[in-house]
Amino acid sequence: MEQPAVDDATPAPPLSGAAALRVHLALLVAQLSFGGFHVVAKAVLVELPPLALAGLRVAFATPILVVLAWRHDRFIPSRRDLPVLALLGSLGVFGNQVFFIFGLERSTATNAAILMTSLPVFAVAAAAVLGIERIGPRRLAGILLSVAGALVLVNPFGFSTSGRTVLGNGLILLNVQEYVQWVIKGLALIAAVGFDRFIQQRKVKTVAV
Repeated sequence: MEQPAVDDATPAPPLSGAAALRVHLALLVAQLSFGGFHVVAKAVLVELPPLALAGLRVAFATPILVVLAWRHDRFIPSRRDLPVLALLGSLGVFGNQVFFIFGLERSTATNAAILMTSLPVFAVAAAAVLGIERIGPRRLAGILLSVAGALVLVNPFGFSTSGRTVLGNGLILLNVQEYVQWVIKGLALIAAVGFDRFIQQRKVKTVAV
């Protein structure tokens, strides 16, 4: 069934100064965590098996998310939404982590950082092809600029294709595709049930998985 497209020209409601600051700080912490995980996880994988690292990551995050989800929303998803939430969890948590950590074990932190910059490109392309979003010139230019900036920071000339890094690079690209599918399914769910309900269900899904 075709999903309604999100109009690129529709502006988001403005945030107050304090709310905007909290949003930007949260995004900054998230990006620092994602970027730092490449380096820290590569060092930890010398001593720890990939699945053990993935399990510890989930075990550490789960109690924090349980507390935050219950304190903020106290929301329980309906039974009819559980299959979709389980699919989102398998794409955005299980498959995503397994492919990424096994790929990182066989590749390099630099390779992982470079390959992950392809995520917004694949996500935008898939959303446009499936008709979920209309991609305007400004959004496309912004995505290309952000990818170019990220590549400048991580130095794409340091990309390695020797030895077993080829397999690792392939697994990391599979991780990117898993995450793209999570984004696309999430956008479809937003269109179907509304943004506020989706955010509540996403928190519960993350805790459950």
